[in-house]
Amino acid sequence: MRFRDRKQLRFALLGILLLVSFTVACTPDPNEAFIQGNWYYNDLHIQEVPGESYSETFWTFSRGTFDAYTCCFVKYHQYGRYDIVESEGDKLTLVLFNIDGNFNSERVQIGIRIDRETDTIRISGSGPYTRTLPISAD
Repeated sequence: MRFRDRKQLRFALLGILLLVSFTVACTPDPNEAFIQGNWYYNDLHIQEVPGESYSETFWTFSRGTFDAYTCCFVKYHQYGRYDIVESEGDKLTLVLFNIDGNFNSERVQIGIRIDRETDTIRISGSGPYTRTLPISAD
């Protein structure tokens, strides 16, 4: 393909740059893709005191939104949005924002450790959370 002048060449290069940028920006992070869906953790012995209390915690991650619910010992429900701060290896750091529900806060940072072999995650040290329902990529 030959270009008649510099203007055509610039437009062609700009188009290629935009196409590459769009492709890179739309490539999902594999760690973010892994956490999409519903997660469950049952802590039978809070603070390792048998029979004292228990807690069930549910997290849902869905394309930039989250929902967290805990019951049975302390009831807690928060939901909002998240952004990826860092994703490296089997670690994902998210910042939660636009938080609503109990114990509202401006922004909260959480760490997620992923174990692909067992299909589990640990959220800020608690867990392991078991996947209960994946969210389809559609």
